[in-house]
Amino acid sequence: MARYVCAMLLKMKEVFQVIESMKRAAVIEDYAVAGAVGALFYVEPFSTAAIDFLVRLPLSNGLLVSLEPIHSWLLSKGYRMDSGGSFIVEKWPIQFLPVTDELSTEALREARYLPFEPGMDVRVIRAEHLAAEALRIGRSKDKQRISMLVLADDFDADLFAGIVKRFSLERFLAYRGQASTGSRPLYKLDRHDEHGVRMLHAATDTGKDLLFTRLRNTVPGPGFIHFPLPDQWHKDFDDSFFEELTSEKNEIEWRDGRRIVRWKKKKSHPHNEALDLAVMVLILFEAIQQPLEKRRPDYCPEGIKKPDAGAPAAALTPAPATNGNGNGRPTRRMRQNVWGSGGIVGGLY
Repeated sequence: MARYVCAMLLKMKEVFQVIESMKRAAVIEDYAVAGAVGALFYVEPFSTAAIDFLVRLPLSNGLLVSLEPIHSWLLSKGYRMDSGGSFIVEKWPIQFLPVTDELSTEALREARYLPFEPGMDVRVIRAEHLAAEALRIGRSKDKQRISMLVLADDFDADLFAGIVKRFSLERFLAYRGQASTGSRPLYKLDRHDEHGVRMLHAATDTGKDLLFTRLRNTVPGPGFIHFPLPDQWHKDFDDSFFEELTSEKNEIEWRDGRRIVRWKKKKSHPHNEALDLAVMVLILFEAIQQPLEKRRPDYCPEGIKKPDAGAPAAALTPAPATNGNGNGRPTRRMRQNVWGSGGIVGGLY
């Protein structure tokens, strides 16, 4: 079940009602919300340009499938097509994607109605099929969407692994984060499972220990983490990102005489997606990085000045947190350090 319906989705209510009317009129046999808007039923809101609907159409002229019935029906209702080929329905551009292969056929068949508002449900592609389709397309924004979907509360990693295997999409490792208990390695990489997919089991508490150790390092060098400034490669590393990145703290618990350290969310920080993604990126990097002796020790982003080669060795060792705010959170000054090698090879981008 979807965790919530965001304000952006509520603005699309009339569009979903139009598509349901189209189904009742037998213009289409079935539909489900797909693409970026489908993902909005499972993850935090993000910007999107159009609403995609995966549809199954009645056969026409024997074996041919045509979008003409959809176009004629929408035109009869007063809707028009824009210059980009999308119909504008209730001020929203919409696109219809007919099922064309086994993956899209399965995705539409397994789609489910999710609660939208009292008295109204909307049929949406499952998060696992949305991630599989994004994996197949492989654009930068699609990969971002995958990283958000796999962290959704009801995302089924085993189902996703099966889809990846069945449709030969196994270009990536399946990832599963697990709370650490006691002393555990950072990750464990399984052999191929019954679906033929390799699963990386990540010890997320251990990953958070490693991440915060590196965040306390304010001296460029091995283990230093670089966050680009807004006028460099990225625009989204603002204060809200760093609030999410530092949204948890470790607490000590005693169970049966054993000392257990757990990471728990701070009450003042409702969201921790940036922290989860940072830990996932760090663990995946550690899992796939080249052996240390083969890595470039002098890596430096183009145009960035490296530390003085003649600096004392002590200057390149990790330093304790000295951010001055007492909470271990990176300050603006710490964010402006722009050179790093080792650790995350240039930082979390």
